[in-house]
Amino acid sequence: MVRMIGVTYPPIEVYHNWRQTGTLMTVRAMQENGPDLFFPKTDIAGFDKSDVVASEFPIYNFVIHLVNELFGVDDWYGRLINLILSSFGVWCFFLMMRRVFGKNVGFMSSLILLASLWFMFSRKVMPDIFSASSVIIGVELAWQFRLRSNWFLLLASGLFLAMGLLAKMPSAVLLALLVPLLFDRGASGLHRLAIGIVSALATGLMIWWYFHWVPVLIGHGGFQLYWPKTFAQGWSELMARTNDTAYRIYFTALYSYGAFAFFLVGLFFIRKERYAVRAMIGLVVLMLAFFMLKTGDAFPEQDYYMIPFVPFMAVIAALGLQRIEQVHLRAALLAFVVGEGVLNQQHDLHWPEEMEYKLELEGALRPFSEAGEPIAFISDLNPSDMYFSNHPGWLVSPNEIHDEPMLRRMTESGCKIMVVNNKKEWLRTAIPDLPVIDENEYWRVYALPVKP
Repeated sequence: MVRMIGVTYPPIEVYHNWRQTGTLMTVRAMQENGPDLFFPKTDIAGFDKSDVVASEFPIYNFVIHLVNELFGVDDWYGRLINLILSSFGVWCFFLMMRRVFGKNVGFMSSLILLASLWFMFSRKVMPDIFSASSVIIGVELAWQFRLRSNWFLLLASGLFLAMGLLAKMPSAVLLALLVPLLFDRGASGLHRLAIGIVSALATGLMIWWYFHWVPVLIGHGGFQLYWPKTFAQGWSELMARTNDTAYRIYFTALYSYGAFAFFLVGLFFIRKERYAVRAMIGLVVLMLAFFMLKTGDAFPEQDYYMIPFVPFMAVIAALGLQRIEQVHLRAALLAFVVGEGVLNQQHDLHWPEEMEYKLELEGALRPFSEAGEPIAFISDLNPSDMYFSNHPGWLVSPNEIHDEPMLRRMTESGCKIMVVNNKKEWLRTAIPDLPVIDENEYWRVYALPVKP
């Protein structure tokens, strides 16, 4: 219920409005041109690229598109989809943890997960929680297949696993949740083989998309979102930002210093757990190290990269909290941890009035540029202004606006105006020598030369 506060807001919050509007740009392209899952499109590719975006498989965008088709277009449906799916995901996580560690640890780890980084991102129009929740649901369906021998459940497990892994590659970390199942003595050899095959097929689809098809999209002039690093480069970048990297782990993952303290306690006692549990945690640590090295400075830069690792941190924190033998004290400490996590993210529940001007952009620019005409934004590569203008076009850095060939290419493409956000002082330091046709405290509109 707390996560529902402000769920109908448009994606204008200060925190990650750029990623949300980028997601919705692909959804808008589906609405306007029809859904093409193999060639997702965006409005901000730039001069040297096509409108194709080399990104994650757009299954989350497609689900939003389907909801738009049923109920009419609105920005907040992506939030609701994530809230619903993440709720089922946390429930499945609880069932698994209860089965592996007992009722108390299952209950506490689920509450810690709800108050962690997942609290904020389950409310955002981004594919990360959609992806992680889908994989968790897929793993639980595999457990149910093992318990009930219902092959339909195995098929459903494969579909959810494939959907989650295609939506975001880092969610492959959550396949480590299968380790206790594969070590379960009650599982027959046939069950293990079937689960292994389905998991391998889902993983194979993920590998095909990210390592074969994404390079194909880049070859078609696609706008590239991912820039993997070499191990040496990743190590160098992480070492240059050790404080920020550590901060992602000890605070923004669980959003609670108390939860991280119990995580350290649980980590100390994990050596006493069963081999399957230790194998699962060891695998996660190796995958975290690999992922950090391949992303380099993007890891400390973006907190949502921790999302797939948080469920494991939550259960380890619950194991640490379980060491408190006094029931009432343990309950009080759990309440403190959950309350701290939510309060540290309460800013995400409020309407940011200072960002409301973005909602007026489309109407304000209509007198200067017709619908469908490209426009340019002097920008820091944040697509939110472009999205709310409801125009295709380009994001131009301040260093590029004096480039005569670039201005000529803009006008030849039918671009009539260039817009700068007046609330970002640094964007106005390099003012182009162009006539100003509109200005207020929020933006300034320049007229580009008429195409000869």
